[in-house]
Amino acid sequence: MLMRGICHLSLIPVRSNPGSRSEMVTQLLLGETYQVLKIEEDWYQILNEQDHYIGWISSNQFCLFNENSPEPNHTLKHYPYTELLVNGTVVFATPGSQIALKEGFYYFNGQQCELNPLPSSLNESIIDFAKQFLNTPYLWGGKGIMGIDCSGFSSIVFACYGIKIPRDAAEQALIGKSIAFVNEIQPADLVFFENKEGKITHVGIAIDQDHIIHASGAVRIDLLDSYGIFNNSTGKHTHTLKCIKRLL
Repeated sequence: MLMRGICHLSLIPVRSNPGSRSEMVTQLLLGETYQVLKIEEDWYQILNEQDHYIGWISSNQFCLFNENSPEPNHTLKHYPYTELLVNGTVVFATPGSQIALKEGFYYFNGQQCELNPLPSSLNESIIDFAKQFLNTPYLWGGKGIMGIDCSGFSSIVFACYGIKIPRDAAEQALIGKSIAFVNEIQPADLVFFENKEGKITHVGIAIDQDHIIHASGAVRIDLLDSYGIFNNSTGKHTHTLKCIKRLL
């Protein structure tokens, strides 16, 4: 029988292999659901049902999903976090967290809950929202405001606007409409960068034809040109342009 879980904590680290010393490759955010694929001693191999990423979580951070609960269908956008109140207990929900919204009421894993403050019906653009992550430290495998990597950043920003994209940069580059030239860029286009072997290793979100917001050291804004990303602080190009994709 399929076993499903739900992330009941603000963040849960997902590791490449079973073991607390194994590399963290991504994170579960509050409310994200997952399927248990395999159990090895105190570790569960799981499939994230939102971005289809596979990894391992500790059994002591597992929470069974209540199948009688409405499925999570509402993505929280409030920055830097929303307080989720469940049975008098407060859990901090970072942007990208999932919650069920049904007939005007909020539910978390079968229990009616409250949000404080309530998420506003913001009409801000994807770029305005992305800028709220500025100075978030880079963290390989991270997906939240306490630490995030380049593809985690792009996937969470788009997820908060109902657009689900793959977790990794190379997979993100396979979707969307190809844009041939930098001077054809529109805000919120995804821009991908390659290493010396031609492999896609980095992604950012175009602000306009000349600027990009991306996670490199921290979430930052840099210059963008036909060669790649130019860092004003160092006076050097840091990333080599590979391709541009439009999802909107």
